[in-house]
Amino acid sequence: MVIRGGIRGDGAQVGRYLLSTKENEAVRILEVDGVLHADKKALKKTLFSMSSTSELTKSEKGLYHAQINPAIGEDKLMTDEKWQQAADILAKELGYENQRRVIVLHTKKDRTHAHVVWERYDKEKGIMIKNDFSRLAQDRARKEMEKVLEHKPTPYRNRHRPEMKASITQLWHQTGTGA
Repeated sequence: MVIRGGIRGDGAQVGRYLLSTKENEAVRILEVDGVLHADKKALKKTLFSMSSTSELTKSEKGLYHAQINPAIGEDKLMTDEKWQQAADILAKELGYENQRRVIVLHTKKDRTHAHVVWERYDKEKGIMIKNDFSRLAQDRARKEMEKVLEHKPTPYRNRHRPEMKASITQLWHQTGTGA
């Protein structure tokens, strides 16, 4: 399983990207702010609203956008409930447990992955939730998802890395320039 994510702004652009069928065979809205299978209008309105809360602080980036991409074949095992469970696990690790969110599923080349977007503004504290060490949180979430969802663990390192490194080094030394 691969998880990538980061903070960003411009909820309107995020909405256009999430609904785009340009590169996707299928786009399906799974959840919008707790409502299952909401429509496009609700998605756009919610993302705009979520990103607008950044104006309450000095931050320009009021959203956290993550992609959850199971290993080849394991995406077929994911039900709507499991996608939501995966998003819940990631939210817990990132500190977004009680935040508004949207979940959109994209299918590309017969593989499905999820986009999850959270509002970063904590209404109770009146501040943006920090993004410190999010890569470590993503890795903890990945491990937890693989355990809970019974997916194969992702190898920590590429086992062929030493051979690949030696091969690339050899090629480098055979060339006159890096180009």
